[in-house]
Amino acid sequence: MIMTDSEIYKRKEMITPFNEKQLTPNGYDVSVNKDTKLYPGEFLAVVTEETLKIPKDVVAQIWLKTKYARLGIQATFGMIDSGFEGTLALSLYNSNSYIVNIKEGNTIAQVVFIKLDREVEKSYEERSGNYQHQKEELIV
Repeated sequence: MIMTDSEIYKRKEMITPFNEKQLTPNGYDVSVNKDTKLYPGEFLAVVTEETLKIPKDVVAQIWLKTKYARLGIQATFGMIDSGFEGTLALSLYNSNSYIVNIKEGNTIAQVVFIKLDREVEKSYEERSGNYQHQKEELIV
């Protein structure tokens, strides 16, 4: 079941720093941690300002904000596993013919939290954990 704004607010420890203005009816808008210029035909990854700590009874999904999709930005996102803790590295591609500026603090994507009917047996950290505790720098 997708978590509502009030459910996310009750579990706001999942998001650090938490800014109530970034809370949406069914998710939370994450922001970029530094100014970025995305040139035409360029692929790059941006890192979120927020650190997420996904509990064992929750998974999350990332969605690009439509304001960037309308500018020709394409993104490849997936699920955020139960037990993940760290910042998010978001892969972006500029399919347009002009530079897209993304300012520090701008919201780039919405994270939708999905409540599981029970806790996972083994969390992300226990299964693979390749990006566990990722911070500002990109880990490839």
